[in-house]
Amino acid sequence: MAARRWPCTACSGTDGRGRSRGRGSGFPPTAFVGIVGGGQAVGSEAVSTAVHRLHFDLDDQIAERYPQVPFEVRGEGSVEVTLAYEGEGAVVDLGCEDPERWRGWSGGARSRFVIGRDAATPGYEPGELPDGRWAVVLGLHAIPAAGVDVTVNVPGPGGVT
Repeated sequence: MAARRWPCTACSGTDGRGRSRGRGSGFPPTAFVGIVGGGQAVGSEAVSTAVHRLHFDLDDQIAERYPQVPFEVRGEGSVEVTLAYEGEGAVVDLGCEDPERWRGWSGGARSRFVIGRDAATPGYEPGELPDGRWAVVLGLHAIPAAGVDVTVNVPGPGGVT
């Protein structure tokens, strides 16, 4: 199999298990579709949401079992992530790491988590929310032959990049 070229060299890191991911975000070239803006009000502060629409197939599962969806945290009071996917027989697991450590894993049991300073969704660690690059870690547990369409909502700037 030929080496894959990753679309974003700024997003390299680890796979969430301490192994180096090399270059790129972990998204195969055909997986990343785009980011669109949304938003919600939290108190008097507007929170922007980045929406990542992805498609994974069996080749993607073989190439990168645990792809990451990177996002930036800058002074947020909490981090909320949602996951949705469509594909008969598909199972996509959900986890998270911050710039300093692993923050949690819910596998295929949840489609949403919140991490705050004083509380978090079961399976995730509450605590300080360090500024910097965080990542949603997806587990491509069961991917049907036709593939699976995945949508991940993370904190982030609106707009298309």
